[in-house]
Amino acid sequence: MNFNIVVINDSEVTSLLRELYDFIFLEYTVDSYSDINEFNNSQASVIDIIILNSNDPIQILDIIRQVRSKKKFKYVPFLLLTDIHIYLNTQNIDKLGSVDFLSKPVDKFSLACRVLHNMNLSRATRTMMGENIVLKSKLLELEKLRIKNLSLYSNKINLEKINNQLLLQKDEISKQQYILIEEKLKSEELLQNILPEETSRELMIHGKARTQAYHKVSILFCDFVGFTNACESLKPQEIVDELHRYFSKFDEICEMHFIEKIKTIGDAYMCAGGLPMRNNSNPIDITLAALAMIEYVEKENKRKILGNLPVWRVRIGIHTGPIVAGVIGKKKFAYDIWGDAVNTAARMESSSEAGMINVSEYTHSFIKEFFDCTSRGKILAKHKGMIDMYYVNGLKDKFAYDGNTKIPNKQFIMEHSKL
Repeated sequence: MNFNIVVINDSEVTSLLRELYDFIFLEYTVDSYSDINEFNNSQASVIDIIILNSNDPIQILDIIRQVRSKKKFKYVPFLLLTDIHIYLNTQNIDKLGSVDFLSKPVDKFSLACRVLHNMNLSRATRTMMGENIVLKSKLLELEKLRIKNLSLYSNKINLEKINNQLLLQKDEISKQQYILIEEKLKSEELLQNILPEETSRELMIHGKARTQAYHKVSILFCDFVGFTNACESLKPQEIVDELHRYFSKFDEICEMHFIEKIKTIGDAYMCAGGLPMRNNSNPIDITLAALAMIEYVEKENKRKILGNLPVWRVRIGIHTGPIVAGVIGKKKFAYDIWGDAVNTAARMESSSEAGMINVSEYTHSFIKEFFDCTSRGKILAKHKGMIDMYYVNGLKDKFAYDGNTKIPNKQFIMEHSKL
């Protein structure tokens, strides 16, 4: 979502806002006007926040009233840059809609906090206005039913029957409204289970979602080695049940390490770290997740061996790089990622071995301080040529909990929190 910010009577704040583009992590534009007259003469149509610099209570109230008198700006949040005593003298300000204050002189951090707060307020207002349109449509339908009922009543056709019909219709409307609300909640919950929250919300409001570019994302591919042979002794439903149990556990592991599940393809599982919430720790997070996946599969294999059941072994590949993520198409929405980094991660997986985690040199550069790795040298990868690869053996001893190199200790958690 792109936000439009208007600044009145403060060029310094305009400059600060333009310096904050990378800090706020939201897309926005800034238009600056020297006074209210210049703003009134402008062609501004969509505004999310108005920042006003003034120490005159009368001028403040007058400008807010002028802006609020225009229907399209009736609910736009105001951020007033003013002195404390002016704030105390504007007691009538609460009658003029959403108004926030920031005392002068303005520092960059406080400005960023207040702008983010008002962006969230503006976004919530947009959402409610969109939902109001739907409600108005439903109210119109209800009004049509009411007029129809009045017409029946005015014709005095079987008053008792009409009364019963009215009661039945009212009850049916209540049931339909309840069903509508239930179905809407189910649809939203289902969409949020399939897609990241930000993407699902954008789809629900606008019917489409923009793709997002990410500069540092770690992609993991995992599949079962010898899957075809392992399935020969199992019925199709047993195969599905096995995959469901493994992938459900992988889902839990991903959620625990803030990793986003992307999709499953047959016996392959794909996930990525560093999206939709950007972070610097995603190469380390996804490596921890990979170790947890290996540990779970090994635990399951011990159980299967005791029961004389066929064991399933996994191999994992990880690469870090830039990608584009989002939803494309108009039906059967699915969140996906694209880019050469995805292809390289797939090559890491196909070049790995059973029970091993194979990472690229670039991913290794981010995790080598925390994990014990073994260089494999340059390995030929399909369509990629010779690539330096590393096997991850586990956490370094100083970061391992009670000697278990797959579980981090307190020292690791402290170092990880600094990333």
